[in-house]
Amino acid sequence: MRKMGDYPDISKAHMAMAKKYSSTRLLGPPICDELVSLVEHMFSEEEAQVARNLKPWRPTTAKKIAAAAGRPLREVEAVLDVLAHEKHVLLSFGMGDKERYCILPIIPGTFESVLIRKSADSVTPWHVRFAELHEELFSTGFTVEYLHKPVDAVRYLPVDEAVQAQPMAFPLGPSGGNPGPLRTFRGGSLPVPPDQAADRRGMRQAPGGMHSDG
Repeated sequence: MRKMGDYPDISKAHMAMAKKYSSTRLLGPPICDELVSLVEHMFSEEEAQVARNLKPWRPTTAKKIAAAAGRPLREVEAVLDVLAHEKHVLLSFGMGDKERYCILPIIPGTFESVLIRKSADSVTPWHVRFAELHEELFSTGFTVEYLHKPVDAVRYLPVDEAVQAQPMAFPLGPSGGNPGPLRTFRGGSLPVPPDQAADRRGMRQAPGGMHSDG
């Protein structure tokens, strides 16, 4: 098992985020190369310096995060806006100075937030690389460690009707048409940007809680 001190070339901010995501409170994996690589992809060093002041399951305002980071509020708000509303690696709710931000587990949580897109056109190489790094982390088998005890993350309600399993998301274009070529990962399928479609192998065509902290 790797330790925090095994990564002297990784920024302290990135390692602080890796430690947060490794928490059992977030159903996280142990510190490992795959986790560190994913965290480095998710956050720039500046973004990690801001996000490291968040605590699992404690939604916090930008004002409190700025105070903890020792940074101007406007700078912190700009960083949080990117993380929550562009990259979608943080959860946020509320509006204006009442908006709060929170870290999500990598799975379930961050994976879905990042990759469930409104349309195939919104998928970028950043999303594709995120999916690749996530799959590498998932392939370490860390989720098995949490299978021996129940996790109240999903509630099933009987509807007395059989439904066909379809374990993938189908982002539709403006006309609701075929989303185009998809690249399949363990967690689902991700549209491949048009400029990458010709270079990708293994593609196939698709048919058709919390405690507030202020």
